[in-house]
Amino acid sequence: MSPEDDFQIEERKTNFRRFAFIGIVIFLAAFYFVWQNFLNFGTLEIYGDVPYDVMIFDDQNYQCEIQPCELKMKRGEKSLSFFKPGFEVDSQSVEVTLWHTTSIRVKFEVSPSMEEITVITEDPINPSTKEYKLEYNNQTHNYKLVASDQTSPQPIALSYFPNKLESPIIFGSDDSVLIIEQDEQKEENQIYFIDVESKSRYEIGTISKFTKILAAIPSFNGEYFLLQTQTPEEEINYWLVDSDKLSKIETEASIGNMHWTLHAEIVMMHQDENSWVFEKFSAENLSKRQILKTNEFVDNPSKFFPSPTAKKLYVTAGDQSYEIVY
Repeated sequence: MSPEDDFQIEERKTNFRRFAFIGIVIFLAAFYFVWQNFLNFGTLEIYGDVPYDVMIFDDQNYQCEIQPCELKMKRGEKSLSFFKPGFEVDSQSVEVTLWHTTSIRVKFEVSPSMEEITVITEDPINPSTKEYKLEYNNQTHNYKLVASDQTSPQPIALSYFPNKLESPIIFGSDDSVLIIEQDEQKEENQIYFIDVESKSRYEIGTISKFTKILAAIPSFNGEYFLLQTQTPEEEINYWLVDSDKLSKIETEASIGNMHWTLHAEIVMMHQDENSWVFEKFSAENLSKRQILKTNEFVDNPSKFFPSPTAKKLYVTAGDQSYEIVY
């Protein structure tokens, strides 16, 4: 083979490598373009009260007018903010996965507002209460919990206790019963929660025997109790009690300014220097949120209660009445 033939062969190899390199670069560029623009995507599905706007950090904004609102976007973690006139909503972070649909739910809450009204057209309602008692069962030789208004010779037992409870304090509603045993021989007092429908009894915790029980108010749905206690140092504490646990509620409000709503929330009012603060505590997720803070009252509020039909609060201060929408 002549030197000229060797040169031509080497030149063809060089050209092949050059074209192969260019081809690989073109293929990678094309693949990157297709990946970024057609393949590297997931779908975010948002459920909320339309219409509203969605703002995504380092991305574009979207308008959602149908439910669910389906947004196609590049995969990865996204920081979302939402906007709807007259409403408040928390921001969210979500991981959008490749070629999959990720669903989230957005809860819009009315931006709280307060206005003077001529007259309060609704009346406060309170959760119903019911009396219960523990009595000895001659057949089983233990103690049973029964409704106090039962007059039959063999009243229906809601729960049984193997031994007599020492000085029990009993609070009840149509749906549930809260029992706190006060036994001087024990260091802690046991708390029991009884579901009336299922007749299930739950031992949910203990409190110090030196703690004084002041009040317990059932929720409208019967799933919770608002418990008020006092320490030997006369410190007032508030607790949420359900069939699972005992949770402390941090608030400056007094028991007279704490009310259950039909939505299993406790609305509260307390004074903070020259202002009055309105808050709500969710029994479902144990979260507290400020509704409104105002210094518009000329006189101290004398009446405060939630609407029995809507998310409203009514306040009377002096001769003036107010409606807070939240």
